Amino acid sequence: MLERLARACYRRRWRVLVAWIVVLVGVNVVANGIVGADYRADMTLPDSESKEVQDLLEAANPARAGFTAQIVFRAEQGVDDPAVRDAMESLFERVDRLDGVDVTSPYSPEGAGQVSDRLPIAFAELNVSDREYQEMLDLAEEIEALGDDVRVEGLTIEYGGEMFAEFEMPEAEALGLLAAIIILIVAFGSVIAMGLPIGTALFGLGTGVALTVLVSRVQSMPDFAPQMTAMIGLGVGIDYALFIVTRYREGLHQGMEPVDATARAIDTSGRAVLFAGATVIISLLGLYLMGLAFVQGLATGAALGVLVMMAAAVTLLPALLGFAGRRIEVTTYRGALGVLAVTGGLLLGLLTGVGALALAGLVTLAVLVVGSFTFARGLARPIPPRRPKAREERFWFRWSRVVQRRPWAAFTGGLVVLVVLALPVLDLRLGFGDTGNYVEEQSPRRAYDLLAEGFGPGFNGPIIVTVSGDAAADPAAAGGSPRRCAPPRASRTRPIPSPCATTSRSSRCTRTARPRTRRPRSSCTGCATT
Repeated sequence: MLERLARACYRRRWRVLVAWIVVLVGVNVVANGIVGADYRADMTLPDSESKEVQDLLEAANPARAGFTAQIVFRAEQGVDDPAVRDAMESLFERVDRLDGVDVTSPYSPEGAGQVSDRLPIAFAELNVSDREYQEMLDLAEEIEALGDDVRVEGLTIEYGGEMFAEFEMPEAEALGLLAAIIILIVAFGSVIAMGLPIGTALFGLGTGVALTVLVSRVQSMPDFAPQMTAMIGLGVGIDYALFIVTRYREGLHQGMEPVDATARAIDTSGRAVLFAGATVIISLLGLYLMGLAFVQGLATGAALGVLVMMAAAVTLLPALLGFAGRRIEVTTYRGALGVLAVTGGLLLGLLTGVGALALAGLVTLAVLVVGSFTFARGLARPIPPRRPKAREERFWFRWSRVVQRRPWAAFTGGLVVLVVLALPVLDLRLGFGDTGNYVEEQSPRRAYDLLAEGFGPGFNGPIIVTVSGDAAADPAAAGGSPRRCAPPRASRTRPIPSPCATTSRSSRCTRTARPRTRRPRSSCTGCATT
């Protein structure tokens, strides 16, 4: 079947290429232009105390069961300075009037604990009702716009919480693409042979990421799901196409016709691609066993990316091989200049912070335009190919013989290298990410640092204790609004594990206290209950 599919795609290569272009453009238009993303991260474990707490909060006070954020401010002249107080109280009133936002001001009796007794730092607690991802981003921009109107000398305002974080797609994909280009051009010695795996992977990458955006409308996914899909998809896409291109070149070297070499490559290496891809997809879908909705969304997105790459490897790649034909071994001066321009554009984009992929595309377009002029026609001349070495003279053949002659030495050396590389695992500390993981250029990170500086270690990891039943009527239990507390500082050599699970929409740690005679277990002392 794979052989017939390869021959059909080879002979109808224009139709296959146009079909992939239509799919790529169409899915991206629908995903990014019409439907849009709906990212959300539900971190609630099923049948857990954290889930019970969330349900109690939603039933008793829906306004406090959504997202939490903070408006953190520091005033060199003191937070009680009349000018500072008037400006901030006015800001809090305007934010409180926004739909679904409940503000606890540090100047109110309920927020008396929100003023640092050590430094001129205070914060207002924001409770935001549950809403879609894009609506939350719009609300964050609206609050920041209100804060921009506050201008008091010596006053600094920062915004804490995930809702104010600006997600920036890192340039990891561009860096991986740059490394792949360099490695493939060195290994193949041909621009076309290098470009086929890269081109196939980019087609699959664009389609897979767009499908992930569409799936976010029907399944819980965090905002970094496309990033994970891109990283896994780019890696497997280049790898799978590399298998097939290598086998295709071997067929040409053995005197086969291009169509026959393509059919054999897909029928042999294509089977390995399907088997490897299916294994990766099954492994990713195993994340469903964790029971976390947002992890299941990540698994779905990554599995979709791998599935698209598999489809591109056995359909699009044979069509591209049909366009390449025997010229897969030919590299012109213009092609080499184009690769140099692309790698230079990627590297320049990574160093300057400009969009690396966009910059590389512009540089490539410029090279193509310049190369089309008459004075540049000489660049179309092929570069003399390097003389292929006999198999016995190649490095990897000789290396395999060294390993076979000294298997125990090779095994011991490899084991030592692996153990050394694995040593950092001994200092691995696991935990949930929060705004303290963002770069310092983002306001949520600066707000995080201000809270830690003004209120001490542990303040950014609060615990919520809920009380239900008759015990909730106890004046001691209802004697105030929730307050943050700092848990005992962890040892430098052994971290103290948290006894609580995180809630679904915030980084708060929660524990449910049921009416009972003995005191509920908790490592946090001095917390008020809700």
